[in-house]
Amino acid sequence: MGKMRQKNKFFKQLKTNAIDGMKKMSTNTIRSFFVFALGIFACFIALAYFGQMFYFLETVAEQEVGLQFRNNQLRAVVGPGEYSDFGFSVQLETISTKPIIFNVEDPEIITQDKQRIGLIVTGDVSRPGLNKPELIRENWPRYRDLYTSDDVIIQRIANFTRQAMKVCVGERTLHDAVTGTSRENLEFCINGNIQQQINEIGLRIDNLDVPEIILSPELQAAVDEILECDLEANNPALDQLQAAAEVLAEQAYEKGVEKCD
Repeated sequence: MGKMRQKNKFFKQLKTNAIDGMKKMSTNTIRSFFVFALGIFACFIALAYFGQMFYFLETVAEQEVGLQFRNNQLRAVVGPGEYSDFGFSVQLETISTKPIIFNVEDPEIITQDKQRIGLIVTGDVSRPGLNKPELIRENWPRYRDLYTSDDVIIQRIANFTRQAMKVCVGERTLHDAVTGTSRENLEFCINGNIQQQINEIGLRIDNLDVPEIILSPELQAAVDEILECDLEANNPALDQLQAAAEVLAEQAYEKGVEKCD
């Protein structure tokens, strides 16, 4: 009977020791996991902090402008090359100066004489380059998105272009908008209007073109009649020019004959 009690006591103690061991193991595991997670978090904090304390051999490519920041202040505007810096909150941003092609269509614009036409306008837009560092410094806080995002600049230029199209077409009749040299004048007007809107930002428009004027079939027929009338109206002048040319040719011929004689 005594041996049975001792045996039961032994197994009870063994069970108690096993439970205590499992508890200690569980506590140590949780503690280790917590320390590990805390270490990872600290590493992220350190990387985020020290990542803003230096950059090494970062590249400003051709057709880019580099902006060097320190203490969140724009310190220098630099050209293509490799740059390094160390300090508190240092950073190198880049601005692409490559021309960006835009294509804007407005299918319904009202002329001065209340006709509806459409226009397609194309061109290139460029951001300020290394030759305008002060303009970049001044405009960076306000126009950062325009200087760094092609999507933003294309959207903004599209808005400016549609405004210019409405202004320039709206001050012209259908005849003045689509016939003769009118397209060149229209291009000049649209280009000038857009440039006025973007001068403050420091953008530049090049190669602006109006490749297509969109007309309804009815308007196209009306324009064809206008062109035909213009051609008929100009015929007397063409006849006079042709007659004058013939007189000059006859005079030149007579002078040549006299010299030969």
